Amino acid sequence: MGRFLLFLSYVGTKYSGIQIQKVGNLQRQDIKTVAGVLEKCLNNLEIRDKVKVRTSSRTDQGVHALINTVHIDILYKYGQEFEASNITSYLNKRLSRAGEYIRILKTVRVCDDFHSRYNAIGRSYLYRLAIPRSEDGGDDPKTLWCPMESDRLYFVKRPFNVEAFLKTAEILSGVHDFSAITVESQRRDGITHPYRNVTIGIRRGDMILQKEYSLKPNYDVWEMHFKSKSYLYKQIRRMIGCMVAVGRGKFQVQDIQKFLQDPKHLEDHKIESAPSCGLYLKDVHYKASDLVYWPNRDVDYELFLDEAYQNYSNDSGNQSIKSLKENHAFGDNDTEENKNTELSKCERASDLLKEETDQSCFSSLNSLTIDHLSETSCIDESETNLKHESETSLKCESETSLKCKSETSLKCESETSLKCEKETNFECESEIEEGKNVRITSGSS
Repeated sequence: MGRFLLFLSYVGTKYSGIQIQKVGNLQRQDIKTVAGVLEKCLNNLEIRDKVKVRTSSRTDQGVHALINTVHIDILYKYGQEFEASNITSYLNKRLSRAGEYIRILKTVRVCDDFHSRYNAIGRSYLYRLAIPRSEDGGDDPKTLWCPMESDRLYFVKRPFNVEAFLKTAEILSGVHDFSAITVESQRRDGITHPYRNVTIGIRRGDMILQKEYSLKPNYDVWEMHFKSKSYLYKQIRRMIGCMVAVGRGKFQVQDIQKFLQDPKHLEDHKIESAPSCGLYLKDVHYKASDLVYWPNRDVDYELFLDEAYQNYSNDSGNQSIKSLKENHAFGDNDTEENKNTELSKCERASDLLKEETDQSCFSSLNSLTIDHLSETSCIDESETNLKHESETSLKCESETSLKCKSETSLKCESETSLKCEKETNFECESEIEEGKNVRITSGSS
């Protein structure tokens, strides 16, 4: 099928989110989205079927992405597969010429049942905000700010209580029912799984090229890092809204605790979402094993990893598989079965070495293979122990059996001997008695 996972980065203020906006089944052409731009570029190629971009993480209008992922199914017009590196270079050239603020960081060939959304094990976000150190800026704190940071962070007005702000972040971190934090429409429709486990970390940040400025900055930059498997709709921006509201004195820390314990307490308050310009999707996390492509599902996966590692580390792998396929020829005497076997071997080797220049993929494969070798070592060791135990058991059983047999034999022999002796003695005594009787009888007569 030719499924590929694309790692991409983009500036969110230029697009109306990542997902394609539709009216019914028709795409709205007047709304520009990240996925819509990618589909337009890919469908200009000579491909067999129309490409659909499947997203892993939704980002709204104005939200940036340092790393986001999508997956696509794509084949050439006559069924040949694309090279992953060719997809990356082609898209970046088209996007650059079109003046788009999107770049493809990497393309990886994945298994045909891989899904960019459902295989993700976590998502990390970053939110940046700036707090003026003085109130000289009046009602607009942007007057104290460098224009290069426009639409890149959230400017917060003073007064601002940093301690209360940090305390709120500590309360929101962990496992909670976040139904009070999400938007009212979703809360009204009902949330099937409102509980989320969110980790929050906060640290001081810097502005762009801050060290290059001779003037002392008049603000403090804070970076908030969030990590969870999934989030409710607009959850992070509304969590930031709660933290900022407490910092500015609109809410108390106790109010946030009540929201988490019972969402009904929210009816007397209004939580505002923080601006989208300060939010960045930092990364989408996957298991390293899910990013390894193996074409033959009948082959044991661990054995495949071992074989793939050996092929990668083989010196003969320096020659590209593409050239091997081009130079491959069959003799007139080769059977159809041999041809199919050789071609399948060549195709499989091509898939294994398709990303041989990608060092990160090689590292993941290397670590996985090391784990496999350690597991194999444990298995061999356990098998050896089992073999030793079985041999010992057999030895003990045989010794016991021989011992029992010998003891039984001796016992039987001794019992037989005693019995024979007794019977012999009894017979002798009987004969003696008869002899005596005979003598007495003859004497009396």
